[in-house]
Amino acid sequence: MTSRRGARLAALALFVAAVGSTGAWAQVSGGRGGYPGGGGYPISVVSNVAGATVYINGTVSGSTPYSGYLAPGVYALIVRAPGYRDYVTTLQVSGPINLNAYLAGFTVNLSVVSNVQGAQVIVNGQASGQTPLTLAAQPGLYTIQVSASGYQPFSTQVQVSQDTTINAQLQANFATLRIVLPGSFFNPDWDRGRAERDIGVWIDGRRVGRGDIQVAAGNHTIRFGSGGLSVQSTYYFSPGQLYVVSPQLSIVINPSN
Repeated sequence: MTSRRGARLAALALFVAAVGSTGAWAQVSGGRGGYPGGGGYPISVVSNVAGATVYINGTVSGSTPYSGYLAPGVYALIVRAPGYRDYVTTLQVSGPINLNAYLAGFTVNLSVVSNVQGAQVIVNGQASGQTPLTLAAQPGLYTIQVSASGYQPFSTQVQVSQDTTINAQLQANFATLRIVLPGSFFNPDWDRGRAERDIGVWIDGRRVGRGDIQVAAGNHTIRFGSGGLSVQSTYYFSPGQLYVVSPQLSIVINPSN
């Protein structure tokens, strides 16, 4: 009888010990105070792109700023956002981790060419160089301005999502005057070459030579003169136009009363 009772007590003691051991393991694995706290070590992930998706071992775990818990071990972590390159790293978890994931934006080539080499290029309000120009740009909306002395400025907006080339055709802001002395103007009794050298041409009071002369668009006074004889006229010249400018000499006869 005594031996049976002793056996029962021994079995009960073993059962209580087993229950006590199980209860202690559950308490350790169910806590939140850092491993071994059941939920693992605290992990936080922040990024320069708010709302970027956080993948842990290929599974979506949340978005930045992200916080969670991981048990000790090795994990593959990816932070991903549209328009940016993935941030990829391996986490060796053996304690709390605070991770700052910098996502670099995708870049494409944004090129600006022009019919005027060396024209100034402004991109989104910032001076960026001279044509021809190629920039590494992130996808997005860009305002391009191209300017050169003597030309009307060029401006456009473009949505860049791949390699893009802007061809800025600048319109001349000046007119070209072609000075021509017609043969009928000259005295046939004089040497033509000498006579041409004796004729002066002035634009707005400044003496100029022969051939094509560029002037800013607008009003200009042209004067031809030789000796004590001169003729002049004021005219509006449109940008980008070629004008042939010649003197005219005529005789006017009016009856005298």
